[in-house]
Amino acid sequence: MTIRAKLIAGFLLLAVLMAIQSGVSFFFNDRIMEQVKGVLSHNDQASEEIARVMQLAEQVRRFEKEYFIYVGDRTERQRYAAQWRTAIAALNEQLLAMSDDQPGIFAIDDHTTFDQWRLGLDYYATQFRRIADEVETTTEPPLPAEVNQRIQSGKEHLTPLFDEGDALLKIKQSDSRQAEAAIVDTYEQAEWMFIGLTIVGIGGALLLIFVMPGTVAQSLSELIAAAEQLSEGEVDRPIRTTSLSEFDGLARALERMRITQLAMAERLGRIRGG
Repeated sequence: MTIRAKLIAGFLLLAVLMAIQSGVSFFFNDRIMEQVKGVLSHNDQASEEIARVMQLAEQVRRFEKEYFIYVGDRTERQRYAAQWRTAIAALNEQLLAMSDDQPGIFAIDDHTTFDQWRLGLDYYATQFRRIADEVETTTEPPLPAEVNQRIQSGKEHLTPLFDEGDALLKIKQSDSRQAEAAIVDTYEQAEWMFIGLTIVGIGGALLLIFVMPGTVAQSLSELIAAAEQLSEGEVDRPIRTTSLSEFDGLARALERMRITQLAMAERLGRIRGG
């Protein structure tokens, strides 16, 4: 193999290693990006949806409490009743959207939970509306403690939404953290892969730096030694070709000189002997 061919092969090897490193980098970066998008569009979005439910449920309960506090004031209770109806409609719409789950961000068990929340919400809303209708038709409004006692069973049906919603929100947030940890782990693996390929590339370059001069020096040393042997009249040991094509011609020329000198020496010996 010629020196030029070896250099070309070495640079091709480095180019291949760089191409592999670029491909691996692209693959892992793309994979990490997909995981990031998955986390943002699923666990984080699910957490936001559940947090929205909890916020609306809190509003419903707050307007309910305000309604009962001002149950004796027609203007105030009607104002809070209107706000309660708006909040309950928004909460029901939110739960319905989560049950349909068009983006596909919730598990099947989550859908069952949402359906149960809606049933509890419907029961609670029916209780409140019946009490509100009765209050509006009576000439003497009931006391706040009285109507609050009458809505108690409805609030009990709404309690699972608060308890389970809080627990589910923590689960989704935990899933987000685990997914984030998985992303970090994948990124660290990619980093080690890049480091490994870089080390291999540097190793290949160092190998070329040290091996190529050594190969050339060794071939030259062998040819110099062969030339010195010929100059000293040592023609019995054949001259071998080198591993570099550029020096093969010189090695063959020296070998022809050795053979010529050997033939001349044998001819002189016969002449002298005759």
